[in-house]
Amino acid sequence: MKLLNTAWILGLAAGVLVSQVAAASHPDLKSAGGTVLIAAPTALNGPTNQGIWFINPSTKAFSLELPDLGTNQVYEGWIVDDCTGKKVSTGLFRANGAIDSDSAGRYAGPLALNFPPVPGSDFVTLGHDLADGGHNVVITVEPYPDSDPNPSGVAVLKVNIPAGTTVGTELNLENIAQ
Repeated sequence: MKLLNTAWILGLAAGVLVSQVAAASHPDLKSAGGTVLIAAPTALNGPTNQGIWFINPSTKAFSLELPDLGTNQVYEGWIVDDCTGKKVSTGLFRANGAIDSDSAGRYAGPLALNFPPVPGSDFVTLGHDLADGGHNVVITVEPYPDSDPNPSGVAVLKVNIPAGTTVGTELNLENIAQ
């Protein structure tokens, strides 16, 4: 019995240590903020509000303020469907906002955006109405490399896409970092 208690205590201590190391590996995420643009430049005849891009349409600059992460971490954008729970990645990216890992790119379709390369994606082919009031945009911190197709659980920013949102709408992301 004493051996079991010792093993349990060592396991608990190791878990606390791992949690403390994981928490220490993240910068202070409470300063993060920004906006997301609702637009789908790849839509020729479809709904042009079926994409999200992290860009300020006025300044044509990356629209997120994010602390730098270590080389073993990246940010990832997500579309989350509240009804189904499905989570679709918009790609991995760094705090400087260069093009993301899925390279969806602003020149991917016939209605190219005249913007610098920034993270984002169009979802015209998914058949989802992002402007139905049941979808959220979420930014998470992920390990790098990231082999898990699901969000890590370290959420930084979030916004619900309101029902009826039209193309060109810029939404403010709420900081939800813990």
